[in-house]
Amino acid sequence: MNSFSAIDIIRTSDLEEKEINFFAGIHRNYYVTLLISPINSIVELCICCAALNATQNTELHAVVNMLIKGSKDTVIYDDYSVVATIELKHDWITRMHILLDNICKYLASRMIPTACPACGKEEEQLGIGDTGRGKIFLCKDCLCEMNDNILRMREEAEKNMDKMTYSIRQSKFVRNDIGRGIQGALLWSLFGLIICAVEYAVLASIVKMFFYLVTYEGNQSLTLIYVIMTITFIVCVFYGYQKYSRPD
Repeated sequence: MNSFSAIDIIRTSDLEEKEINFFAGIHRNYYVTLLISPINSIVELCICCAALNATQNTELHAVVNMLIKGSKDTVIYDDYSVVATIELKHDWITRMHILLDNICKYLASRMIPTACPACGKEEEQLGIGDTGRGKIFLCKDCLCEMNDNILRMREEAEKNMDKMTYSIRQSKFVRNDIGRGIQGALLWSLFGLIICAVEYAVLASIVKMFFYLVTYEGNQSLTLIYVIMTITFIVCVFYGYQKYSRPD
C-alpha cells in the first residue's frame, strides 16, 4: 500500500476498516466508502449524495478540477454519488482527504443530503451491501431487493446444479447399462434364431404347396424367406438391447 497501512487511514479519517482494503464510514454527515486496489494502483472514493441539478453539477465540476489539476485523479458524477478515482502514490491519503473534505463541504453548502447511491432515497441509516461489482451503502429497500436477488440467483444456481448432476448421473447410468444391453441382445438373438427356424419351416411349407423348390419361382420365394428371417433376427437383437439397457 505504498508504505501506508490501514492504521494511517483510520487515524486520519472517519472511516473504519470493514475488510482488507475496504473502508467505510460517515464524513460530515455523508456516507463514504473507500476501496483500495493495489493491483490497479488506484483508490476509489465514493460519496453518497442526492441528485445534483445542472448548475450544482457544473459548480462541483469546477471545484474538483482545481483540486485534481496536474494529477491523474478523476471524478465521476453519478446520479446519487460522487466517485473519485485516486492514483495510488505516496501522497494519496493527503489527496484523498482534500477531495473528500472539499466535496463534502460543497454538498453541505448547497444543502444536498446524503442518499442511497442505488435509488437516491434520502435516509439517515444506510447499510453496506455487496452488489457483485463492489460493496456500497444501500437503503433498507435496496438491501432487501439485493438480498432477494441473491437468494433467487442462488436458488436458480442450485436448480441448474441439480439438473446438471441428474444429467451426469443419467449419462453414467446409461453407460453402465451398455453391458446389460449387450447381454439382452445376445439372449434375444437366441430367441431370434428360434423364431427364424419356425418362420422358415412354416414359410417353406407354404412355398412347397405352390412351387417346387427347384423351380425359378421357388428360388425367388426362398430369397424372400431369407430376407424376412434376417429382418426378424435384427428386430429381436435390437429389442433385446433396448429392453435390458433401459433404466428400470
